[in-house]
Amino acid sequence: MTNYEELFISEAEEYLEQVSDSILKLEKDMNDIEAINSIFRGMHTIKGMAASMGYSSITKISHSIEDVMDLIRSEKLQVSSELVDLLLKGTDYIQSLVHKSQIDENIIKSFLKVIESIKTGSETIKEKNIVEERKEKKEPERISLSEKVIKIIFADDVVLKSARAFVVIKNLQDKKLYIKSDPDFDSIMKENFKDEIKIFIKDTPQINSIIEEIKGIPEIKDAFVLKEEIKNEQETVIEKKDIKVSLERLDNLQNYASELVIARGRLQQIAYSLQNEELINSLNSTSKIISNIQDEIMKIRMVPVGQVFDRYPRYIRDLSNRLKKKINFIIKGKDIELDRAILNSLADPLLHLLKNAVDHGIESPEERLKNKKDETGNIILEAKRVKNGVLIIVSDDGKGLDKNKIIEKALSLNLVDEEKVQHLSENDIYSFITSEGFSTKEEVNDISGRGVGVGAVYNVLKQIGGTLEISSQKNKGTTFTLKLPLTLAIIKTLIVKVSDETYIIPLSHIVETIDIKKEDIFTIMGKEVFVLRDEVIPLVRLSNIFKCENTGEREKYSIVLVEVDESFYGILVDSFMEQSEVVVKPLKGILSGIHGLAGVSILNNGMPSFIVDVPGVVSMAKEG
Repeated sequence: MTNYEELFISEAEEYLEQVSDSILKLEKDMNDIEAINSIFRGMHTIKGMAASMGYSSITKISHSIEDVMDLIRSEKLQVSSELVDLLLKGTDYIQSLVHKSQIDENIIKSFLKVIESIKTGSETIKEKNIVEERKEKKEPERISLSEKVIKIIFADDVVLKSARAFVVIKNLQDKKLYIKSDPDFDSIMKENFKDEIKIFIKDTPQINSIIEEIKGIPEIKDAFVLKEEIKNEQETVIEKKDIKVSLERLDNLQNYASELVIARGRLQQIAYSLQNEELINSLNSTSKIISNIQDEIMKIRMVPVGQVFDRYPRYIRDLSNRLKKKINFIIKGKDIELDRAILNSLADPLLHLLKNAVDHGIESPEERLKNKKDETGNIILEAKRVKNGVLIIVSDDGKGLDKNKIIEKALSLNLVDEEKVQHLSENDIYSFITSEGFSTKEEVNDISGRGVGVGAVYNVLKQIGGTLEISSQKNKGTTFTLKLPLTLAIIKTLIVKVSDETYIIPLSHIVETIDIKKEDIFTIMGKEVFVLRDEVIPLVRLSNIFKCENTGEREKYSIVLVEVDESFYGILVDSFMEQSEVVVKPLKGILSGIHGLAGVSILNNGMPSFIVDVPGVVSMAKEG
């Protein structure tokens, strides 16, 4: 069975996420039939998978939760906050056991005992009601002996076909409905059958729900009641079109595609230098194929942000209860897709921002009522598609950021001197909270106060080529906007020349390219600027940032106009070379600490070139 552990963990995690989400929906609407059925189906499936793998503790816990959900959906048990807590605790235990974490057996026994007491209490009420009903109606108990035949069709590439069949048969035996199977039980256990089996059961009013339960078991393609009049009819078989692929294999595939792009660029340069028309035509055809491969791999890597967003409702619920705050957590744009490598790297940073929103942002119910607000605060996590990327926005309607406190803390940490404080913009003030160890909270606890939250977000965004914008209004709330590229591996860029060096600027930051005259540049308060369409634009010389050799004064300068934090800046370079797609390689070793650089790439001539971290160089220029 160890060969199937990875498959079990992957599927169990998927169902646990679905179950947790449904439990939280049930807490909001205790009559949500869809949520009740979803929890039941999820636990039923986990129970079956765990039983086939021999994981007895997971089987017992999931079976106990399944029983409780059955009582709820048959209206023999009422949903309560205490019951929701118990269900969530059960999913936590299963989660730990799935990942081989040690749990004291007494804890599991205690949990099962509580569930059993709930079931016993409900069953006693149930029996009493049935007896009273029979007394009133004076109807004898009837048992139907008629049979139904269920046909089950398995997926083409099913793993552990016999185990899946065993789960179905065992469940029907537990319900005292199973009669026999075709082929017989021994043949099924030895997998002496193709892709389908027939199971004979006693007739029951629950036949439709039984069919749905069977269909919910992984790798069962279809299940239906077989009718005699259609038994010779040809059946259409739907082919399985989806498979699971590990992230490691996708990364390897992406790396190979990236190497192809580099090799293509080098070959194209050689072909054009030789002026070999046949070779050029052949390479142009090959180039289209490589581009198509690259696009397809990028599409495969794209996953809905909901895969990460769905982890947070449970955390927000538990944290708000702990802090005695009332919070309505809203998720928007779950279907927006993002490169899974970027999405995975954002899981912890987003948690930091949400944690800050609950702890720092949203006030206590008493404080909110005092400020004429609804006692329930709102936190919104939203994903939006924009040109060349995705926005992830974390906002709350809490008390907002205190600019005076931020300035006071920045002065104490020597992040700014008192002379410059008066000239700071709102964005400059808020940017201080991204500094390592910065926190305005006086007391440190296990939730926040150590100054790692926003700083950790900023550092991750810097590594993946994203940016962070912060806006806030006193007593109105705070908004953090994360601007992200769609993918990390291959990006569209402008290649520029500065002195004898070649640099790469990502197109995602570029607004336009222009040429200006020497006399258009002037100085304000010690900083170089130029005027473009009646707007004063700060100038950033890459030669100064990266200490390139000075090529002397010119009559004309080439400017790359970029946008950072909703402000424009002009990056001064010697010349524009070409637009190109480049493969991003991370900086390692001593190079990884260099400010203003986001990575490195290999150009078509085979030489390496640095990728400019646009927000980084703008920040360095502002600091002087």
